[in-house]
Amino acid sequence: MSVEAALVAKYKKVRKSNAANGLEYIICCPLCHTKGKSPDTRFKMYINPAKYGGVFNCYRCGSSGRMSFLLGSDYQDAAPRQKAEVPLDSVKVVSPGSLVPVDQLDADHPAIVYLTRTRRRSFDPVTLSTYYNVSYCPEGRFFGNGENFLYHTGGTLVFPIYFNEKYIGWQSRMLIEPKDLPDEYLEAYGFPKDDEGEWVRPPKYYTSPGFPKGRGFYYWDVAKTRNPVVVGEGVFDAIAAGVSGIAALGKGLTDHQVDLLKTYCDHVIIALDPDASKEARKLIQKLRRVIKVTELDVTGFGDIGDMGTELIWQRIAAQQAQDHQAVSRALNTE
Repeated sequence: MSVEAALVAKYKKVRKSNAANGLEYIICCPLCHTKGKSPDTRFKMYINPAKYGGVFNCYRCGSSGRMSFLLGSDYQDAAPRQKAEVPLDSVKVVSPGSLVPVDQLDADHPAIVYLTRTRRRSFDPVTLSTYYNVSYCPEGRFFGNGENFLYHTGGTLVFPIYFNEKYIGWQSRMLIEPKDLPDEYLEAYGFPKDDEGEWVRPPKYYTSPGFPKGRGFYYWDVAKTRNPVVVGEGVFDAIAAGVSGIAALGKGLTDHQVDLLKTYCDHVIIALDPDASKEARKLIQKLRRVIKVTELDVTGFGDIGDMGTELIWQRIAAQQAQDHQAVSRALNTE
């Protein structure tokens, strides 16, 4: 059944209009009465089946959301979702060095000590290897000018990144803080100095050269099939949230990442760090207009990577209950 036929079958009178984002359908809003307004008789609801996989917006009462809400069971046949793709043809993955799965390391190896004894939550090496393909890289290489210059540390954890089942890059994490590296260490591994003679220290997290950062998520292929999807900033945030977790691999979100979430997800849990930017907050509000968004309270923790899976989902349940109560009070007030 076409979109137009599905709308006519359910709402009877349907108009059409050519807009900047493609063909739009216009109906009398069936939701105005839920906002305390009289029934719409002037065709104030606009429906765009091409934008973000199908969305609607009423310019009278302000209702907005996915077309699936309006069409129900007719939606799947009427408007299959469009894919939002990351341009991968030009991505060439440069290896950080040799890789050893973390579950093959000895219990007293520095990488295992870091994962199991130096964070608030202990990560299981077998789980990390089996489900996330996390490895230890003895060289831990960092690249300078393209691939021509490189320097390395004494070892990093490496987290592979996939999109549509294609390996498009990796992110590495040093086992110690860059500020704690002694001068002798930096000199031994060939780190450069700046114009003032100070050592140029490596970043704590390093993403593979050429990776289209901001255009994808860590652990996206698995988590996008879940409902809800939990969006954190770093790889440990995603892992701590379980198979529903993804990482933006940076502070906040980008427009492209928001478009991916709109296209593939019905409900997302936003779990950004407390210092998320104003721009990230604007994008969250933009996302909220199209799909269900729950913002997770991370009070008491630097990020959800230190919360642990059980506490994360306890707080998600509490936040959803709180949001539901707020909506109920608002409707009763109206």
